[in-house]
Amino acid sequence: MGVSKDDCQSHQAFIKKYDLQVVLLADTSGELCDAYGVWQEKEKNSIKKMGIVRSIFIIDKHGKLVDVEYAVTAEGHAQEVLDKIKQV
Repeated sequence: MGVSKDDCQSHQAFIKKYDLQVVLLADTSGELCDAYGVWQEKEKNSIKKMGIVRSIFIIDKHGKLVDVEYAVTAEGHAQEVLDKIKQV
């Protein structure tokens, strides 16, 4: 599952554009992003602004948080995450 502060319409366009087979949750209020600590100040080209820090949270079937990684990259990370999920 993916979560962002974008709305449902934006998520549908993103899913279609990249032909994704994943559920995306629209957290337009930012409540979930705040709770998980991913809405943070970021700096790019000496400009500071708030944004989502791309992160991975692995939650087991009992609802226990078993692994957290912040500031991950989208490319090349999927296999590592799959391996961790298989261990849960």
